[in-house]
Amino acid sequence: MKSADAKTSCEQASIFYYDYIQGALDDIEPSILSHIKKCTFCNSEIKRLKAILFETTNQTANDAVNRKNKLITTILASHFHLANKEVTCGIAKQFIPSLACSMVDIRVTTPITAHIESCPLCRHDFDVIRGLKLTDEQLTRLGRVIAIQTLGNNQDVSLKGIDSLETIGVDNDTLNVLKQILERQESGVVTEYGKQKQISISSRNNHQIRNLAKPLTAMAALILVGIMLFLGKFANAIEYDDIYDAISRIQNICLMTGESETNEPTQEIWVSNALDVKLFYSGGRWIFWDIENKIRKTQMAESNFPEAVNLNGAEIASIKQTMNIPLGVLPFQSHSSLPDKYKWKSLSDNKTALQIRNTYIYDLLWTDKTINNRIIYYKWRAYIDKDTMLPKRVENWRKPSPAEQYELTGWTNITYPTTQEVKDLVGSIAFTGK
Repeated sequence: MKSADAKTSCEQASIFYYDYIQGALDDIEPSILSHIKKCTFCNSEIKRLKAILFETTNQTANDAVNRKNKLITTILASHFHLANKEVTCGIAKQFIPSLACSMVDIRVTTPITAHIESCPLCRHDFDVIRGLKLTDEQLTRLGRVIAIQTLGNNQDVSLKGIDSLETIGVDNDTLNVLKQILERQESGVVTEYGKQKQISISSRNNHQIRNLAKPLTAMAALILVGIMLFLGKFANAIEYDDIYDAISRIQNICLMTGESETNEPTQEIWVSNALDVKLFYSGGRWIFWDIENKIRKTQMAESNFPEAVNLNGAEIASIKQTMNIPLGVLPFQSHSSLPDKYKWKSLSDNKTALQIRNTYIYDLLWTDKTINNRIIYYKWRAYIDKDTMLPKRVENWRKPSPAEQYELTGWTNITYPTTQEVKDLVGSIAFTGK
C-alpha cells in the first residue's frame, strides 16, 4: 500500500487518481480514499483526467478503443509505482519502448515522462526508438530485453533463454542502434516527481547513481517484466468477432483476388452500399450493377459503349445478397457459425508479423469433410490493421492430411475506398446515365 502524509488534501490525493481510475482501491490509504470519494474537486479532476487519457479520434471499432484505454491505464499505473522516488536513466530506459507503442499516447506528466523530458540522453533515446518505426510486437520484445537485462545486471539472475535483441526481428543497422541505447551509461540526471506535481532534478555521478538506484532499478525491471509480458499478450488480443464487427460497419470495399502464388489479381470487386452499386472486373470485362436504377451494365475494358440490361426483382435481391460486405472476406459470418473444434491463434511471434508495422496476423484453422467423407484441413490467414480491426489481406490455405504442408489456394487484398473514389471509378469506366 502506498503511504500518505497524515494531512489529507487534494494535493496529496492527486497521486492516487490513477489507482482510483484503475479500481486499485486497496493500494490507496483509507484516509486518502475517503477524501477522494467525498471531495468535489478531486472528482472533477478525476473526470478531467479520464477524458485526457481516453480521448480518441476516428474511432472505428469500440473494442479497439477499449483495448487502447486499458493499455494506457496499465502503463500509467506502472509509471506511478515510482512516484516520489528518484528516477535515473536506467529506470526510465525500461519504459521507453512502451511509450513508443502506436497505441500509447500519454498526455500527462508521470515520474517517467518527467525524467525523459528533463534528460537530453533519454529524450534522444526515445526519439531514436520512435523513429525506427518498430512494430508493437518488436517494441514489446525490446521492453522485455531491457527490463530483464537490467534485472541480470542488478541481481543474480540468469539471462539464459530469455529474449535477446537478436530475437526482435530487425536488420543489422537497427540492431546496432538498439545495442548502443541498451549499453548507454547514465547521464547523471536524476529526477523525482510525485505529490507536489513538481519535477525535482539533481545531478549525480555514475558511482552515486549505482549505489542509490540499484534496488529501485531492479524493482522497476520486475514491474516492467510483468507489464511487457501483459502488453505483449494484451496488444494482440483480438477475436474473430472483432473483425466481423469492424467490417460490418464499412460502406465501401474493394477486393483484389488472386490464385495460389501469383502476384497479379485475377478479379476485382467493388461494393458500395453508400451508392447501392457493385462492380466486377475479370478477363478484360467490367460488370456494373446499379441497384437504385435496376440496371446491369456490361462493358469491355477497351470499349466506351456498355450494354445495359434491366433487372427484375429476383435479380436485384440476388445481387443485394452478394453486397453483404463480410461475405467474400470472412469464411464464416459469425462466431456461432464457426465449425466445431476450430483454432484461432495469433502469429505475433512470427518473423513476418514482427516486420509488418501496425498489423495483427491471425490464423483460423478448421477441418471439413468432402462428399466422400475425406477430411480436408483449412487455414484462413488474416492481416489485420491494429487501429481499425479491418483486414488488409486474407489468404486461403488447405492440405489433405495433417502430415502435409498447407498450400496457398487464393488470396485477397482489401482496401476501403471513399464514396467519391467509387464514383470516380464508375465515371472512368464510362458507366454513365446513373
